[in-house]
Amino acid sequence: MNRLFFVAALAGLTMLLASGAASSREITYSVDCSKRQTISGAIDRGDARAQLVLRIKGTCNESVLIERYNVELLGDPEAGATIEAPEGSPYAVAVEGHGVTLENLTIIGGNHGVRNSGAFRMTIRNCLIQDAVVDGIRVFVGDVRVQETKIQGAGENGLRIMRGGSVAMSNSQILDNARDGIYAEQNAAITANNNTISGNRSNGVTLHSASQGDFGGNEITRNQGTGLLVQAGSTADIDDNTIFENQGDGIIGYLGATLVLHGNDVTGNWGSGLVGNAHSTIQVGGAHISSNLGDGIVMVLGSKLILEDPVTEVFLNGNYGVWCGDDESSVNEPVLLNTWGNTAGEIYCTGF
Repeated sequence: MNRLFFVAALAGLTMLLASGAASSREITYSVDCSKRQTISGAIDRGDARAQLVLRIKGTCNESVLIERYNVELLGDPEAGATIEAPEGSPYAVAVEGHGVTLENLTIIGGNHGVRNSGAFRMTIRNCLIQDAVVDGIRVFVGDVRVQETKIQGAGENGLRIMRGGSVAMSNSQILDNARDGIYAEQNAAITANNNTISGNRSNGVTLHSASQGDFGGNEITRNQGTGLLVQAGSTADIDDNTIFENQGDGIIGYLGATLVLHGNDVTGNWGSGLVGNAHSTIQVGGAHISSNLGDGIVMVLGSKLILEDPVTEVFLNGNYGVWCGDDESSVNEPVLLNTWGNTAGEIYCTGF
């Protein structure tokens, strides 16, 4: 009886160790699309529990669905690798498994260039994502790290984040998309550091419906709408960004938004530099707000401006330095403002 129990336990332990070994192994395949090999076919190969690394060459005319966990698609850094979706495809790359990495790839077309549907621990590194019919990258629920990547030419947004999805983006470019560079909605989260967001035909960035943003060291420039719009109960920390020459306002907080700004340059925008509208709260320290065609700072419809050290400089704007549009709006600690050279005057606020 004891011997039978020992044999059964030993067999179970052996199976457990074998399973663990399989899940920790790495399988590597080469995929050369010039030889009619496909990424989709390679994803199905080998033990599904193992880490799968695909080293890719050539142009792969296919839509790639990744449901498997722990997959790396690595383009050949010398020969290059392209995934081009056939016309009418819903995606070029769709990711539904956790732990996926896309690196050194050009990804062209699809309704969405890269679509993340509930996948976590995803990384996109050193990729070019272009000419998607709708969004360059769409993230629904899952999370993605985007590094050293260019997203351009999408028919709608460069990056769209939805339903609690989150993205951390760094050292990347979002250029020339038909709507917003970044659009985050429905409790989504975006952390963006040291990126260029430029030439988009609507806003550079929009945060909507209780979404959250953390922006540091970005250039948000020459977009055809507002540089950065935070609205509908969304919140943003905005530190040391350069927001210039956008065709709308530089930064807007709208409809109960909360913004905290430190050390930003907001200059040369075609509208006003900084706007608080409809019961929004904006906290500012150490900003330079200059040469905007409208007012430097606008507070309307019960919005509140809270100033803190260091002093914020507001100068050479095309209308007032600071303009409050109604008695409900307010400016706290005005001694921390230095306004000069604004065309219509320095400060126009009732009771200021």
